[in-house]
Amino acid sequence: MGGRPSWTLRSRLAVLHEDEQEAELSAPSMDFYRDGRIVSRVAARGGAVDTEKHDVRLSSSVVVDSLEDHSRLTTEELLYSCARDRFFTSADVRLQSPEGVMRGRGLESSPDLSEIRIFDQSSVLNGKPR
Repeated sequence: MGGRPSWTLRSRLAVLHEDEQEAELSAPSMDFYRDGRIVSRVAARGGAVDTEKHDVRLSSSVVVDSLEDHSRLTTEELLYSCARDRFFTSADVRLQSPEGVMRGRGLESSPDLSEIRIFDQSSVLNGKPR
């Protein structure tokens, strides 16, 4: 990868709990990169990071914006697995894209939303329910 980060994490405030190997995050945001360019941005009201595994749990008003395909994912809880480079949730999700809106409960996705699997889904594409 040539020393370039694949993602960065920022937080207004972080409280480290060394004994639990976790840091609580206030207003965390993440940027995901490919070839040195930001491909998606994530923001939430709260969260936590596992300081050993580098997994990030985001909570409350989570928004993922894909800068490449102009889609937006919203949910109340999202886990980023660093080892798998994937987002996961079992919460309700809403994906809005230029093609329409998909809703469901549960998701597995790449960080840039280019590969996404929404479970228990319903969708409205170009104004027509599916």
